[in-house]
Amino acid sequence: MDDAVKLFGILVAIASAGAVAYLLISLAAVLARRLQGRPGSAAPEAEVAELRARLEEQDQFRLRLLELEERVDFVERLLAQQRDAERLEAR
Repeated sequence: MDDAVKLFGILVAIASAGAVAYLLISLAAVLARRLQGRPGSAAPEAEVAELRARLEEQDQFRLRLLELEERVDFVERLLAQQRDAERLEAR
């Protein structure tokens, strides 16, 4: 029985060491990915160009949204005129 307890203790120690090693390797990988993705690591010119492209795209979406709002307003006015005409005819 004493040998079984020692064997179990050794197995637990080996499993614990493996788990700690896996945890440390995982943490090192996460840290490496985070350091690679650091905003300061990219060239500032490339980052500025990307931001300008995003702003341009956002401006285009805003213009399209304004155009769609105008179209919806126009359709709402047409529908309101049609309903008003139908109400007047019903009288």
